[in-house]
Amino acid sequence: MKREISTVVINRIKYAIFLSIYLGGLLFTSILISINLKTIIPFFICAGMPIIILLIFEKKVREYFTKKASIFLFDDKLIIKLFDRKTDALQNEEEFNYSKIKSFRAKDSSKDDSFILNINLINGKKFSYVFLGQGIRKGEINFTEIFFDSINKYNNKQEQNKIKLNPNFFASKTGRICIYFLSLLLIIFIIVQIIYKPQTLPLSIIPAASLYLIILIQSRKDKQMMRRLK
Repeated sequence: MKREISTVVINRIKYAIFLSIYLGGLLFTSILISINLKTIIPFFICAGMPIIILLIFEKKVREYFTKKASIFLFDDKLIIKLFDRKTDALQNEEEFNYSKIKSFRAKDSSKDDSFILNINLINGKKFSYVFLGQGIRKGEINFTEIFFDSINKYNNKQEQNKIKLNPNFFASKTGRICIYFLSLLLIIFIIVQIIYKPQTLPLSIIPAASLYLIILIQSRKDKQMMRRLK
């Protein structure tokens, strides 16, 4: 049985380099202006406004780092074709026979609609893809669901050498220990704030609680991902 999906992939390395240069340049420029004017106000203006603009137009910006993708899923293999986003010219094609796949790692992002897939072959080669637009909508099945369904059907036919799913960090034992440790630190932080500076607790707790909440959401997603492979 063949299933075809059209989606978009992003070059996360180039996108990460762009964000690093953009944000690093903003930070450096803001610090220089604040030092010269001897006030911190320009720092928040110069650094804050471009970041807000980036967040608003993030989808438009990341389009420049994307390629169109066609994915073909068979009973025994996966084919991924990448095309130029403007000309539709074929730029890359990879065929993954399930019998040649040793393991894979899959991750749903907690901050956007991306799905990260890392494939490890028996011969040691590794491939990584970041698919965009993978948010679940009512009545719609995305690549994540179809891919896991295909792998599960293949594994059910195998007595041995089944394809393994490697856990993401927060679904691993080390990740769980880190969450317990962060929980303890957050409790200690709140107690210390209540004892010594209770008036500043609301402002102090917001950044820490926000980060902690993001980690918990990602941890939940990672655990749900592990349960998809039956």
